[in-house]
Amino acid sequence: MAPSSKLAAADWICQDVYLPGLPHVTDDACYRAMDQLIEVEPALTRGVYGQIADLLNLEVDLLFFDTTSTYFELDEADEPLWRDQQGRVVADDDPAAARQTGFRTHGKSKDSRDDLPQVVVGMAVTRTGIPVRVWCWPGNTGDSALIRQVKTDMREWSLARVVWVADRGFASAENRRFLQQGGGHYILGEKLRAGTSEADAALARQGRYASVAENLQVKEVNIDADDRFVICYNSEAADRDAAVRNG
Repeated sequence: MAPSSKLAAADWICQDVYLPGLPHVTDDACYRAMDQLIEVEPALTRGVYGQIADLLNLEVDLLFFDTTSTYFELDEADEPLWRDQQGRVVADDDPAAARQTGFRTHGKSKDSRDDLPQVVVGMAVTRTGIPVRVWCWPGNTGDSALIRQVKTDMREWSLARVVWVADRGFASAENRRFLQQGGGHYILGEKLRAGTSEADAALARQGRYASVAENLQVKEVNIDADDRFVICYNSEAADRDAAVRNG
């Protein structure tokens, strides 16, 4: 309701509210508490969701997932450590050890700051934009495979049928097959002129468009038993893209 910094939160506890048994707290104590919360994050996140799902009438039939990066004003990246496929720290002799990397490290920055160490943040939200769960990975983690980890993590929550929604950064054949496992469903954006065989096949199919809005026409194309494309044509976007190409 009134977001502020971590330092301001410590001041708020000391000056503005009364908490029985806690007459004073320092920002150092708050930081230590955050470290402990991170250690129990999976169970804590699931518990919070379980308590607020009914209270807020959360609908999780659609879960939207995307990632971003955030950088740090550091001279050097973090020291490389052995990590598993999910980016978690493991011992160097652990069979799950996959690569060495720091947490705050250099990668493809979505803020155009490739010169600074960063982390990758992912979030799953409901159709109304309420966050359900948040993830964080080392800064050089690629987007494509992350949605597979996210679906696996959320499977433990025993949600009802979920349709995963993500942009074209996750639209690989491997991701589509994974999201279909166990009767799963997905909606993935894809740039039809990206040159993939599926996109080319969808564009080559004949069929009439149906108008669903003043500036939007769609048609459905079935490529095979598993993949269905809904091709969208937005006249305003087409004019804008043409102007950019000619500009």
